[in-house]
Amino acid sequence: MTENFFVSPEINSLMTVCSPDGVMILKNWKVFSFSSSIADMYDFDEDEFSGFDFGDLFFWELMDFRLSGLKSRFNQNGRILLGIDAVGLRRGQNTFPAVINISGFGDSEDFAVCMIKDKSIELRNEKRLLEEKRALDGSLQIQNRKIDDLNAKLENSIENTKTIERRSEIYSKIVSYINAVWDLDILLSGYLDLLSVVDISYISSIYIYNESTDIFKLRAYNGLRDQPEEFIKGSDGILGQIKKHRRTIQTKYLDDESSFVLWTPLGPWTPGSVLSFPIEYRGDFLGVISLALGHTAQLEELKFLETLITHLGIGINNLNQYTSLKELAEKLHHQTIEIEGKNKLLEQSSRMKSVFLANMSHEFKTPLNSIIGFSEILRDGVIGALSEKQIEITSDIYTAGIHLLTLVNDLIALSKIEGGKLELEVSLFHFQSSMRGEFQVWEERSQRHSQTMVINQPVKPLFLRADEIKIRQIISGLLSNAVKFSRKGGKITIDISEENYCFVFTVRDEGIGIDQKNFSMIFDPFQQVTNGETLPSGGAGLGLTLTKKFVELHKGNIELESELGKGSLFKVTIPDIIVESDPGSV
Repeated sequence: MTENFFVSPEINSLMTVCSPDGVMILKNWKVFSFSSSIADMYDFDEDEFSGFDFGDLFFWELMDFRLSGLKSRFNQNGRILLGIDAVGLRRGQNTFPAVINISGFGDSEDFAVCMIKDKSIELRNEKRLLEEKRALDGSLQIQNRKIDDLNAKLENSIENTKTIERRSEIYSKIVSYINAVWDLDILLSGYLDLLSVVDISYISSIYIYNESTDIFKLRAYNGLRDQPEEFIKGSDGILGQIKKHRRTIQTKYLDDESSFVLWTPLGPWTPGSVLSFPIEYRGDFLGVISLALGHTAQLEELKFLETLITHLGIGINNLNQYTSLKELAEKLHHQTIEIEGKNKLLEQSSRMKSVFLANMSHEFKTPLNSIIGFSEILRDGVIGALSEKQIEITSDIYTAGIHLLTLVNDLIALSKIEGGKLELEVSLFHFQSSMRGEFQVWEERSQRHSQTMVINQPVKPLFLRADEIKIRQIISGLLSNAVKFSRKGGKITIDISEENYCFVFTVRDEGIGIDQKNFSMIFDPFQQVTNGETLPSGGAGLGLTLTKKFVELHKGNIELESELGKGSLFKVTIPDIIVESDPGSV
């Protein structure tokens, strides 16, 4: 915390007590003194933060007012503002949600105390905890319903009081254990330990089945001196029979002249019988559990063991959902193929597409992000100053990386749309406030091309119930197309209106135009129509394709009017997304 003899000890104490929330003293709206926590919040060294302009600490474009408005409200409220929602701007242009409280102090009107709370960590933690709670609650509800059903069956079928008490105790311990453990190896080994402790079985093993390789793998065993065979083919032996017929197999050895022997740490032992159960969950085969008993199991004992193994199947399935996203994706993919009855060609195409997307995401995006990050570090001189030529080169690398990353993201977005995996995230938002920054970006780009951009939008606030990000991408795609294919000195006109609760967005340019014979292909992926002019286009030909897809996701339509050499007009109409609302209610 910086020290200054003008700051009272009470204020200095406040800056220390309020950590990790940020506290700073403002003099004429510049940082005069501050707590160390606020420098950390904004990612500044303390010697850089002193004298920093208060207006540069926030991203005003995303807020409901500008700095001048904040100052005006501050003075009108008697030099005090409490609980103001804001968007903080860290060094590096990263934003974070914040709440600010400002109060004047002392006799001078030049000084004020500002407290800032970073809400991003709190919001992320709340969201993560809520998602985890929902997932766990859902799993527990399913398991609790099954527990109630199985308890009823056990109570009706078991007549002996001592047997009921013993089996209830066993049942309770195992179910509680399954619900409490979230690691597969720990679950399986602990499950076998519990069976051994309660004298159900001393020797046991669990094999988990891998459908893609048709191999059983040993994941846990108990009571044997040596490890059993680790891998078994899916069609071999008793395990293969269980996989095929999905039923319990009991092999009796008491009267067997072959004298089957199992070697335990205490020596050889001949079991009375060996039970092998399929482990299943809702018809899906997961593996096999084998139990060696000193006697032949009767019907009631078999039913009880099958009840316990049913819960083992539930526990394994729940763990697969948390610990193996790949196995879950393969399982859902397999179920989808079975339900929809896709033929072999579509199945092969889907696998190739999945491989392509995985390679595109991991093989392209990961190194691209590294290239972009390192070039930005070099360009900004973080690890040392560069010459002007070196800065120019690294800037080109950074720009090219961003361009290539955009192309990759477009390809992945298109694939998600075609696969029906892209869904709208609908919310209520103020159109003018949300799109202000987008329009400013494209106005600046049009000016760099010596073009004039005119935006006509209603004075009345527009409130839309739609996917805010997709609406922004629709507008960006159309404006990018207009700027790209307009000549220098051309005019681009944007009209925004409301027609019977329909949102209408029109972009007209004075560019090269489109031949009518090419209208049918202009929205096709990877198509770039040329009309004999040399205007640079670039890109992968996905801009208008994705724009049309996003419009259709909102159940809207896009119309095209164009004449070769005289420009084009794109009109987007999205029905029933305009909401009559008071701005203060949003």
